[in-house]
Parts: sequence; C-alpha cells; structure tokens
Amino acid sequence: MKTILVVDDEKMILRLAADALESFGEGFEIKPALNGREAVQILNSSKVDLVLTDLKMPVMDGYELLSYLSKNFRNIPTIVMTGFGSPEIAKRLKQKGVIHYIEKPFEFDDLNPKQARLD
Repeated sequence: MKTILVVDDEKMILRLAADALESFGEGFEIKPALNGREAVQILNSSKVDLVLTDLKMPVMDGYELLSYLSKNFRNIPTIVMTGFGSPEIAKRLKQKGVIHYIEKPFEFDDLNPKQARLD
C-alpha cells in the first residue's frame, strides 16, 4: 500500500484531496497534516511515498517543508497545490525538485498520481 501525505491548513482541502486520491483505486493510505511541522513529524515516523502540499500555511509553510524534504527525503516525489500559480512559482518549485503543481481550486483528476508531472 502506498502512503500519501497531504498537507494543507484547510480541513476541507484535506478531505477533498483524500477523497480524490482514494477515488483512483485501492492501495493508497492518506495521512493528513495541517502544516509543515505536522508533516515533518509524520515523515519522521512513517514511510511516505508521495507528498501533496500547499504552500501558504501557518507554523511551517510549504517552502520550508520543501526545503526539509530536499535535505532529508530527497527521494519522495512532491506535488504542490497553490492558489497562487505563476511561471515564477513553477520555476522555483522545479528547482526544489517538485514533480508537479496544481492550482486551487482543482478537479479530482488533477490529483491523479499516475499523471503527475511539472508542466
């Protein structure tokens, strides 16, 4: 079973993302985190196969989480969700090793891990 860590300070987004990912079939365990600090705790205590994170969050934002991932969990693919997409953001995320980013609001199909890539 693959474990997907979903990080967002909005509980509704966590629920929507979990529903979307679970709709793609069996074999995904979804671990939610409300901020980067909670995500780090999960990363350090569980095996995670994919991270789906927001950028703007309290306590520890997505950029800090991406930096932590690049230093400590370089092999975990990461997808970013943001309401503030731009070519500059895409370039910055690609430099941090992000495989794909999607803009909020998103459709369920945008979260299909089988289609994840950075455009």
